[in-house]
Amino acid sequence: MVHKNNIDIHNFPRQLKRHLKYIDESHMSKRNKSVLMAFYQDWKWKKKGLNFGIARVCKYFIHMRVIAEILNYDDFATESEIKEYPLLEHRDFDYITEEHSEKIIECVMKRNEIDKDWTISDYIVIFKRFMKWFRLRYGYPSDYPDYDMNTKLAKFLNHPTEVANLKHKAPKYTKTKADIPRDWELEAIYKGATHPRDKAFFAMWNENPNRIGGLGALQCKNFKHDDLGYEVTMYDKTMNGETVRFVKSQWDITNYIAWLKNNQIWEPDNPFWIDLDKFQKGILTYIRYPALKAMLLRAQKRYNRMAHNNPEMREIERHITFHVARYTATRRYRKEGKPDWFIEQQMGWVPGSDRIAYYGRLFADDRDEYLKKELGMEEEKEKPIQCPRCYKENPPGSEFCRFCRSPLSLEIAVNVLKEKEGARDEMTEVNKKLSELEYKIYNGLLKSQKK
Repeated sequence: MVHKNNIDIHNFPRQLKRHLKYIDESHMSKRNKSVLMAFYQDWKWKKKGLNFGIARVCKYFIHMRVIAEILNYDDFATESEIKEYPLLEHRDFDYITEEHSEKIIECVMKRNEIDKDWTISDYIVIFKRFMKWFRLRYGYPSDYPDYDMNTKLAKFLNHPTEVANLKHKAPKYTKTKADIPRDWELEAIYKGATHPRDKAFFAMWNENPNRIGGLGALQCKNFKHDDLGYEVTMYDKTMNGETVRFVKSQWDITNYIAWLKNNQIWEPDNPFWIDLDKFQKGILTYIRYPALKAMLLRAQKRYNRMAHNNPEMREIERHITFHVARYTATRRYRKEGKPDWFIEQQMGWVPGSDRIAYYGRLFADDRDEYLKKELGMEEEKEKPIQCPRCYKENPPGSEFCRFCRSPLSLEIAVNVLKEKEGARDEMTEVNKKLSELEYKIYNGLLKSQKK
């Protein structure tokens, strides 16, 4: 999706061009190729109800190309599959019947070894919507079975009769407890970052992981600082200029903005997340999604190397993606008692959405933790110390912030100043003695030269 700030980290135009090339080079029938190209033209001019974005049309082409190739089994299927589904041989979209539709979905699942209910549901939804568009544009051929009845029913049904009975309920939950990273793992990825850009990105992602298409496409003009922190304007699948608050990550954001200003990059229309490799070559451009994924993997590996040499640190063993962090943050918000309207605004969901229950599902250990807290059975633990400069939490007993290295108390700050003054006095004395020694050596050299 190309946002209003004109940054598309996924490069969907290039993806669309590639999908059209795949269709042209595919082994599907000529008729089905022409139909898919007609679908593209109708989408391009927003005809026949095709008013969705470029990201969605790319997904349509991925799924429908698989289905169109299944229909041409001479070049696509194995001999055993042809024997198992002979009715699918040499079929164009025009002559798909209800029996064919069911067999197509079976072939899709079998051919791609799909065992995820969500993917199956995606195929069915896209297939049904595509066939609805197809019948609206081309209708039924005159020799189609039950032509008169199907033509009349098409006026009243939401989908053509050949796909109307395809049903598959999408799973209620797609992530198990083992799939969802813990808060310490997101914090660990932040620790694995080194550059101010990476630190700022993972600090924001840790605090409130918005969709990567919005978070990764920010521009300098989207940031506004006030007493509460940073108010950031987002553009993504559901957010169209709404703002999101970032409080805990404001020190890292400010530090990165200072880096941008020092490098004379801080301009309203410039991308906020700079591609550093290209910047070193003199090219100012935004970082794209593959580079963001590489940045995430790099930070995780760097942290694991540190943890491997430190017995007090745990290594990250699970695979962490940008999207799965949305589950972690929603669970955290719910456990902290944040109201639903606050979570919806921060995460970019419409009011009254069921996404909070979907992403913020709590488990048995969360229940037990809550009961222990209510009954006063929790072990008394020292509270973490919040840094007065960057607002990050530090372990109890810490004297300096582990993030920005600032003193965590006035007493420590006074001691640091005294130590610096003492060190300065010592250096002054040392410099004085060195000057005297240099003078003596110089005089000795002069005397030796005169002799």
